Parts: sequence; structure tokens; C-alpha cells
Amino acid sequence: MQLIAIRLCVLVFVLAIADTGCVGRRPGIDKGGMDEVDRKECSALIAPLQAQFSFPASVNPVSPSDKAAVFCGIEGRGVFFPALYTHVTIYGIVDRSTQDRILEALRKVPRDGFKPIIIRFYERELWTVTYSQDGTTSSQTHDVDREKLLRRAVLRP
Repeated sequence: MQLIAIRLCVLVFVLAIADTGCVGRRPGIDKGGMDEVDRKECSALIAPLQAQFSFPASVNPVSPSDKAAVFCGIEGRGVFFPALYTHVTIYGIVDRSTQDRILEALRKVPRDGFKPIIIRFYERELWTVTYSQDGTTSSQTHDVDREKLLRRAVLRP
């Protein structure tokens, strides 16, 4: 009888995890993969911010020179109860009141059906670019560990 109860609990647990939608997508998410829904969600969040606020240009050597230092993607969190989050990363906005206004603008975006949002404000974007002797780029490294996190906020739908 106990063995049946344990098996039933394990089955319910596995079904609950699979129902979150994160399990099947987790390998792709860990590799940076976003589907069309994720891209639309990011556009709905980022477009109003870029219309209302001025952001410094990204120093990412791969990005176009006029690309703002605002990035959006998805991430999976949790092992036992995995969940998907949309993350918004903003560089160069150090003023707390401007950060507050950005958070308020994100709260006003209609988010029906959206994932929870994790917003991170960093002091500046750091990249290390190494050049070969002939002047071509040999490597580009995003120095995430050296970037100074100023603030983190979570917005739930």
C-alpha cells in the first residue's frame, strides 16, 4: 500500500513539473533559445521602454553600434518546481529614480499571459575583446562576473 502511495506521489510530482511547460523547453532555454511567444513578449516589454527612456549604447562587440544596452530573454529557474521567467537586463541607468520610472513603465505594460519578469540594472556592460596580430578579433568575452549589479526586481503578472 505504501509503495502505491509513493508511486502515485512521484507520478503527480512529475506531471506537475511537466505541466509548467519548462521541462521540455529547458534544454533550449539554457542555450539561449526563444520561441515566437518569447520574442513577442520581449518586444512588448522593451519597445515602450525605448520610446520613453534614453539608454546608453551597448558595448557588445557583436551588436550594432546604435543598439541600446537593454536586453531581454528568458531563463528557467528551479529544479523541483521549474518555472520560466522573462529577464530584462539594463546597463548604465544608475539613477535610482530613473530605475523606479522604468519599473513603473514595465508595470503598466499589459502582461496577460506573460511570464514573471526579472529586471536587473547593472552599472555598465563589460566586454573583453582580444585581437590577433593581424588586427582581427580573436575572442570576445562578456565579463558578467565583473559587472556590478545595482538592483534586481521581480514583477509578477
